[in-house]
Amino acid sequence: MHAVTQPLALPARPLLRINVKAGDVIVRCEKRSDILVERGVHKTSDAALTDQDVTLKVRASTVEVRCPMGTNLNIGSIAGKVVVSGDAGDVRVATASGNISVERAKRVDLRSISGRLEVGGCGDCRLATKSGRVAIGSARSVDVATVSGRVALRRAAGAVKVKSVSGVVEVGGAGAEDIQVHTLSGSVTVRLPAGTRPELRLRSLTSRATNPFTAGEDCSVAVSTLSGKVELVAD
Repeated sequence: MHAVTQPLALPARPLLRINVKAGDVIVRCEKRSDILVERGVHKTSDAALTDQDVTLKVRASTVEVRCPMGTNLNIGSIAGKVVVSGDAGDVRVATASGNISVERAKRVDLRSISGRLEVGGCGDCRLATKSGRVAIGSARSVDVATVSGRVALRRAAGAVKVKSVSGVVEVGGAGAEDIQVHTLSGSVTVRLPAGTRPELRLRSLTSRATNPFTAGEDCSVAVSTLSGKVELVAD
């Protein structure tokens, strides 16, 4: 079967479940009212539809799906990349070894053991990986946990929390919400708008923190690292 369509029974914001043992998952959220499966599902019985969600039993190595904008996604994969493009709703992805990329979503919860995690824009972001790079463009709030891997956050409007064992951490805040970064070994850079007056708690055992800001109560910035420099930068 090349296509699965259901133009009438889908709820306003459907939940699409996709489970793959080994293979890539590509989901395109676009302006449409049905779900189109371009690859990965070969017969009608492999697509289960209820009033609440759509579940795809994927038998091929790769699945490609087109769905309405705002669709909630729950994707599981052992090995293989996951790519979500367009405007998604709540996105949850878990993979053992595979890169995950989400263009835009209302919320994301991404988990990988050894894969790169990339988010273009989202509301609330929760990301966890043991050994993989984390890159976020813009977000409302961010919670990142990693063992080894670089963390790069361009700008968050709300609260930021990053926990890492080893890896460079670079985060940008709006200057109105709290930022917390804790790492054992790795440099930390925090960017805030010029003129921000943060309450600072900066700790490094190996170097003196660089800080161009005047202390105040606009937000709280707490950074601790055992071995690595701490730098605050005014944008």
